[in-house]
Amino acid sequence: YLDKAAFAAAQEIKLEEYWLDKLSGVLEKIHFPYDEAAGPETGRFIQQIKFNLDGELFSRLIKVCRNSDIRVYIFLLTVVVMLLNKYSSAQDIIIGSPIFKQDKDEALVNTVLVLRSRLESQMKAKELVLQLGTSVFEAIENQNFPREMLLEELSMTGENNESPLFDVGVLLENIHERKYLEHIK
Repeated sequence: YLDKAAFAAAQEIKLEEYWLDKLSGVLEKIHFPYDEAAGPETGRFIQQIKFNLDGELFSRLIKVCRNSDIRVYIFLLTVVVMLLNKYSSAQDIIIGSPIFKQDKDEALVNTVLVLRSRLESQMKAKELVLQLGTSVFEAIENQNFPREMLLEELSMTGENNESPLFDVGVLLENIHERKYLEHIK
């Protein structure tokens, strides 16, 4: 028999173990050849790339994803990971993504999920879609572990609201709130 406090402690240990396992090893951010060209004096900036899908391409995407916003999100997330891999040659890619929209604006433990993809040579796109789908649902299931505690356990700091874990964030406006990601540079 576990009382509420013991149950909560066991849950926190489970969450901590999940994230420490998921983020074990060397964590490298995505770097492109032009990232440092401007020099450190210019500081960091956020660049947003927005695009709308319409017409035949949109219809085909919706059909493939069976009219599910979550499946569309995972499909588009896969495309982003594949592009990052192609442009940077990185095979271990970490992306931040906001939690799903909430019915109530309560005090949330985390508003951003960390999604890690490990691409293997000759990996098929379908395998990556399945891997990312699993990563998304596991991250959602384990989202209640405080980001600050995770960074502390990983011996990382998130100074000035920067994320030491990722430089790329992805959101789909149908299922995410932009405000959940805006506090991270």
